[in-house]
Amino acid sequence: MCAVNIKNSFSDFDFLRVMLAASPDMVIITSVDTGMIVEANDLFLETFGYQRNEFIGKTSLEIGLWADPPRRAELVSKLLKKGVARNSELTLKTRDGVSKTMLVSAIVVEINDIKHFFIMARDISERIETETAIQTILKNTSAVFGTDFFSVLVVELSKILQMRYVFAGRVSPDCCDLIHSIAFCDRENILENFQYSIFGTPCEKIKTHSICVYPSEVQKLFPNSKILIKFNASSFAAVPLISSTGDFLGVIAAFDEKPHPETHLLKTLMTVFSARATAELERLKYENAIHASEEKFRMLIEQAVDGIFLGDPAGNFIGVNTKSCEITGYSKEELLKMNMRDLFSPEELERIPLRYDLLKEGRVVFSERALARKDGTAIPVEMNTKMMPDKTYQAFMRDVSTRKKAEKDLREANLFNSEIISGANEGIIVYDANLRYIVWNPYMEKLSGLSAGDVIGKTDEDLFFPHMKTYGIDMMLEKALAGETSSTEDIPYEIPVTGKNGWYCGTYAPHRNSS
Repeated sequence: MCAVNIKNSFSDFDFLRVMLAASPDMVIITSVDTGMIVEANDLFLETFGYQRNEFIGKTSLEIGLWADPPRRAELVSKLLKKGVARNSELTLKTRDGVSKTMLVSAIVVEINDIKHFFIMARDISERIETETAIQTILKNTSAVFGTDFFSVLVVELSKILQMRYVFAGRVSPDCCDLIHSIAFCDRENILENFQYSIFGTPCEKIKTHSICVYPSEVQKLFPNSKILIKFNASSFAAVPLISSTGDFLGVIAAFDEKPHPETHLLKTLMTVFSARATAELERLKYENAIHASEEKFRMLIEQAVDGIFLGDPAGNFIGVNTKSCEITGYSKEELLKMNMRDLFSPEELERIPLRYDLLKEGRVVFSERALARKDGTAIPVEMNTKMMPDKTYQAFMRDVSTRKKAEKDLREANLFNSEIISGANEGIIVYDANLRYIVWNPYMEKLSGLSAGDVIGKTDEDLFFPHMKTYGIDMMLEKALAGETSSTEDIPYEIPVTGKNGWYCGTYAPHRNSS
């Protein structure tokens, strides 16, 4: 063991006392042989509540300084062996019996040729208390999110800070000076949420400050604050919740009817958990936005005119909309137990297979096929399918029964009209909007000596010019285009190409489409 040697002179020892008085740490000097305390600085005496005359000249065991005496024996053993011990966490007791956690370093010195322990101590009780509190809150809030997180947080802060009321609030989306509480507690009891204007309250100032603490008489400073009056607050502390972009999102506040000191624990916990609360508030905001977007998307899907089917890679349905049920006749519960193949007969699947191979290549597959409804009927559908990045697929299906019927009716109507035109014992010509021939029936072929193939796409000027102007036929065609019907008297005609001639009377009328 080595020891620092201090010379036996009054001036050197006096200088040592000056050093002890100036030290930012607590210092105590004890005899190695007797354990007697020979010196202590004022900071040590004040911290532990002793007068110099009741402390100097006694041993640390006599006055009950050690909360755990065996730890003293360990420290002494280490000092006797190595001559020095650094940064040991030890618990010492004040004169009133209050335990304090100290960070202790010591060295063996010789004063007047007598070995002493030169012990320096720093109070880390507040740091340990703060670290323990942070770990406790982190543990109790680690598995909860959203409003549940805030409910747990305010209760934990109330217990650890020993302040009766704690709340977390966010800025109203409608007014930046209105706070809506998310969670509010009276000790361990969660209370009903409330809202308040920050005007005239301590929270008005924290929009531009990191934290505010009013240990007592806060109502005198903010006499018009309704929230302080309602809960008869004497002490108040609050910290703002500031987003990553610098926006004021909300507040965490604690208050009590009794005064509360501005402790390191209070300021640290409020500051540390304001960051955690801000992150949770932003996450909650984004989550709500996502939910709103999803709900909007869900509404759009539900209102879609097409049946929408979402399926897994095997074709099993994992989501359907209301229109899907209308098209198939099955309920949502029934469809979610089915596969896409269940909606088509074996014959239909053989005729038009479900092309999963093309979907896997990233292609969009379009098809028209007959869907087998729950009631046994078959309806024509258009089906548009695409594989998604997560290997699921989405299919849009539209009932085209009405369109197919309209197409059939149109074909039948056209066939009916065609048969009438073909069988008529009169010449019938149909012009397009540019007055070109698009129909030239068999009787016209007989009258003119020209086949339909010879004239389709041509005009009257190509066949009858110039006599059509002479008899005003061109004017009657213009009237027909304008929606009027007109007729001619018997007039002669001649077709120069074939030499056919004769007399005819005609009616010119508009041919309208659906609009």
